[in-house]
Amino acid sequence: MAAYLPGGHQLPAGEPQPAPVAPGQEYGPGPVPAPGQVYAPGHVPAPAGAEFGPNKKLSTGAIIGIIAGGIVVLLVLAAAVIVPLLGGGGGGGSSAGGDKDEAAPAAATPEEWVEAYLTAVSEGDAEEAVKYIDTSSYSAALLTDEVLEASLKLGPIDDIEVGEAEEGDYSDVTVTATFTIGGKEVSREFQMYQSSYDGDITMLDGAARVSTYGFDDVGLTVNGVEVPDDALVFPGTYEFGTSLEEFTVEGESILVVADEKSEEAVSMLRPALSDSGIATYRELVTTSLRECLAMKTLNTPCGMDVTGMEKDGYAVVDGTVTRVMNAEGEAALAGLVGEVSDRAVVSTYESFGIDISVEAQNAEGQRGTYTTYYSGLLTPKVDFAVETPKVVWE
Repeated sequence: MAAYLPGGHQLPAGEPQPAPVAPGQEYGPGPVPAPGQVYAPGHVPAPAGAEFGPNKKLSTGAIIGIIAGGIVVLLVLAAAVIVPLLGGGGGGGSSAGGDKDEAAPAAATPEEWVEAYLTAVSEGDAEEAVKYIDTSSYSAALLTDEVLEASLKLGPIDDIEVGEAEEGDYSDVTVTATFTIGGKEVSREFQMYQSSYDGDITMLDGAARVSTYGFDDVGLTVNGVEVPDDALVFPGTYEFGTSLEEFTVEGESILVVADEKSEEAVSMLRPALSDSGIATYRELVTTSLRECLAMKTLNTPCGMDVTGMEKDGYAVVDGTVTRVMNAEGEAALAGLVGEVSDRAVVSTYESFGIDISVEAQNAEGQRGTYTTYYSGLLTPKVDFAVETPKVVWE
């Protein structure tokens, strides 16, 4: 019966075999000492006839055996880390965007990975689809069944076809897929990485980014869900809006978002006043301006300041100023629209025709009436992000 050294190495054939250790004995590997014989602690004498010991060299056969054993160990280790990039091997759920405690997706190749991902999206299964993508860069607030269901109602995903993967130089893989969204064909590449160590797959750009740039304080909504920061969406159709009723999205509000080109289209979206916002802004400005027009003081919160105005030695008398909006000004006010100037602030560059007449007095106490066509009206701004919007003239 063959014997093995500690560590699993078999003794060469013909070498003396160590005696078995009886129950209760505390001897380590090696022969059992003869009666009366005492070994020093940790010392095990070489068996008689053995070619190794304190002053013995290893035999040629032993050296060859040790070298061969080392080569076998190295080959086993090498086989453990070499995994064909596009071959089998488990897909790594921990490399995807889903919960690492969840079971890894069954897809084993990049092609299967892309097909399984798009299939899950087309079936409205957000919980399954999110396992296949990297969600570490942006918010995942829109990667839900609710948002995905609304997306598929706007444009179903069909006709999924996945091409063959193309390998890069550093375990990176490109997979091209075509599919339709609402009947419109989409063709795009998915950039992926597959570990050569354990076969784990990471889809680097499976989802598309929705930019919230320009919607600070206004609140961008996607399929009815507000997103405060840049967020990811599955390929699909999305309706964009705002969380404030006074605003809407300028231009087309329903967009297909599936690749870099459509991401750019989303990044160009900007808020604009809704019909409700236009009406509210016009009403606030009209009320505030008419209050200013009714004032007889030298200056008003709206501007139209005549302080220091003189003519032929006559200075304006405070309390005698009359400001009247002419027909041109009334028409401009009635059609006032306003525009988003910053965040949720709305202003206008519209000019209003206002006639101003004053009573002026000279040093001798003589008075006269003068009229000026320079109004000096300030710009009316309204911040709709505050609890009670009001006009501030600047």
